[in-house]
Amino acid sequence: MTVKLLATLAAACLAFATLGGCAGTGRKLNREAPVSAAQLEQARFQVTTTRQTNLLVHRLSTAAAAQCADAGVRLRAPLSLLFNENPSDEMRTAIYRVSGMADLPVIQAHTAALAPYEGARIVSINGQDTSSLNKAVNAMNDAVRANKPVELVLEDGTLIKELPVTGCPAMILTDYSAHLKEAFNTLGGTEVTPQSWLLLAHGDNERAFILARSIYFTGAAGESRLRYALYGGAVVSGVVRALTFGVGTLLVDPKTVAIRMRRRANRTEADAFAVGAMRSAGFDPQAALVFAQRSLVESGAWPAESDELKFDPERIAALKRSIE
Repeated sequence: MTVKLLATLAAACLAFATLGGCAGTGRKLNREAPVSAAQLEQARFQVTTTRQTNLLVHRLSTAAAAQCADAGVRLRAPLSLLFNENPSDEMRTAIYRVSGMADLPVIQAHTAALAPYEGARIVSINGQDTSSLNKAVNAMNDAVRANKPVELVLEDGTLIKELPVTGCPAMILTDYSAHLKEAFNTLGGTEVTPQSWLLLAHGDNERAFILARSIYFTGAAGESRLRYALYGGAVVSGVVRALTFGVGTLLVDPKTVAIRMRRRANRTEADAFAVGAMRSAGFDPQAALVFAQRSLVESGAWPAESDELKFDPERIAALKRSIE
């Protein structure tokens, strides 16, 4: 993602899902490209799990609105957008074949008023082009932050207006790309969550726990803490460049290090927030404890990028107290 895009996503309130990547590729879809049966099956899995993830995020975000209200009324979009941006041309075609998603984002509705438009392709949001993730986020931010109706123009010219809803302004991008090695928070409000994290969960209750932790870092107290950590890392990076006349670099990006340290420092707070969000949304908080205890046994075989989800006895004890 470019620096400009990171800044754009700073206060994003829309839940996006990109089937394979986080930014627009600019490539036109080849609808006639040959795809294998295995690719079609993989595409069905990606589309289904992405939609399920969006539903869980919206349910948790709206139920936990009170937990995110420290900065006043919190708002989020009444829909998610699905982007077909897989790096593989063949997989993009496979996703198109099983879902109809092409070069334009499509609606996943979260309100009754938008339900009739489920799967419709969007040309613009509030008069702004939505052919790329960056443009779509810009447009939705303007509407949601101002608490104005979100105006959607569909591919057939239909105009839809729908107000934002109360909820945590979390944007969680589910990514299936092999190149993504870990979850990474941008300048607050946005997180890229590897599908590998969600595959560790057994059922929706455990998936809700993982996603609710992400909401803590994107729409609650953890958002501002990560933002300050990012600023601090940027200062360190700037100082290094200044002292080396702009040519010096570090082996590890200070911003990434600062964010990782802050996430680790606030992991028990994120766990406690997730328990509260799960309870408010009707999920079983005991599933968080089951997941944590299972990590003691199984985490040695878990992907390296899932370290944040690996519990120790002290952290489990804190989780138990938050459930009681």
